[in-house]
Amino acid sequence: MTEAAKKWMQKNKPRPSKSKMAAYKADLLALYSEGYTLSQMQEFLGSCDVKATVSEIWGFIKKQAPKVEIQSRQKQAPTPQNEVVDKQDRYAKVFDKLKPRGTQ
Repeated sequence: MTEAAKKWMQKNKPRPSKSKMAAYKADLLALYSEGYTLSQMQEFLGSCDVKATVSEIWGFIKKQAPKVEIQSRQKQAPTPQNEVVDKQDRYAKVFDKLKPRGTQ
């Protein structure tokens, strides 16, 4: 190691690579598991004087949360009963927008 590097190391101590969101890990994971959006989590962090972008929050959650927990938030596999309800909801929205013939 060169003399310049040794002098620089004496003046500058290494910084721990700790995320600014690490102190709120439990809170963020709880909010995520309860279904809060990333924007709402960003608002929460802002109230704690922590500035973070939505993509930073998502990256933090992906790294911290167990894979099982992240997968549980994804849409469940459709069952015949769920498909019928989904189709009824979709069709109801379409039919509500349509007017009966002869009325204007």
